[in-house]
Amino acid sequence: MASEAEKLIGKVFYNSRTGYGSVEETYKNVDPSISRTDVREFMMKQEIRQQKKPAKNKINSFVAQLPRQEFQVDLLDMGNSVKPFRYGFVCIDIFTKKGVCIPIRTKTPEVTTKALKETFREIGYPASTMCDDGTEFKGEFAEECRENEINIVLSITGGRFVERFIRTLKYALHQRTRSLLKTWDKYVYDVVDKYNETVHSSTHETPDHVAENEYDFKLVRHVFDNQMSHAKFPTKHPELNVGDHVKIRIKQKSFYKETFDSWTKEVYTITSIDEKTPQGTVYHLEGYRRPLLRFELKKVTDVQRFHNGNTQSVLQNVRYPLISS
Repeated sequence: MASEAEKLIGKVFYNSRTGYGSVEETYKNVDPSISRTDVREFMMKQEIRQQKKPAKNKINSFVAQLPRQEFQVDLLDMGNSVKPFRYGFVCIDIFTKKGVCIPIRTKTPEVTTKALKETFREIGYPASTMCDDGTEFKGEFAEECRENEINIVLSITGGRFVERFIRTLKYALHQRTRSLLKTWDKYVYDVVDKYNETVHSSTHETPDHVAENEYDFKLVRHVFDNQMSHAKFPTKHPELNVGDHVKIRIKQKSFYKETFDSWTKEVYTITSIDEKTPQGTVYHLEGYRRPLLRFELKKVTDVQRFHNGNTQSVLQNVRYPLISS
């Protein structure tokens, strides 16, 4: 049952002409008896706000300490109608920011493994590789990593750095294919070369320069400090505990822009937390098949929807809302 304050805030926020604004905009229009904190807490519970895409300055707080500490890999998908290469095997070193994209015709483990070997020849071998749990990253691909003593870190949504790199590539390729009228694979190496030769905003160096000088301790320290200065640790990860309610991040499938449907409608409950795994800290959810990393989870205090002129909590009606007592 919504409180009187929530009813008043709801009338303002869900007004079709003047509502749907920010916390500050909503606060300016509510009853003077209602505090800014009341408005903020109300907004956090609204489902349409919980599906909002992550702000760019809140998703980059992990900083590797060294080059080749972690690669992230994923597939660039240019669509069914694009031939002969529909996919690109994409890899990025999350410390140096050096990227690779290799056009491939299919996404079988045999093909992705071949592209992985080519990537290793180009930018070296990492300590770990993050990828999603697609079949293209299993079988031969996983075996190739094991043979080279590379730890595989699985994420249901893939790595955030490689996802951002793919969006950058797609946008640049889209510009070229529209104006130069050839298929994307004719331009991808030029696009990647330009990216690797351009100063990155987080490192203040070009990816090529950092990768070519990975044993220069002074440079590595400089790059690390620069990346730390851009990380937004306080705003990204509210503490999660057993019993907390969370939504799961959805992998983006749009052309080159992240959408607002970034989190599941289903709400899950954390049943246990394991801090000692090869992947780091992972979270186990009631009714979910595998543990998840922190950036894949969004903490929610409630899920409220607007119905018949009022906000209603639907936490009891969504999937796996509570731990059995």
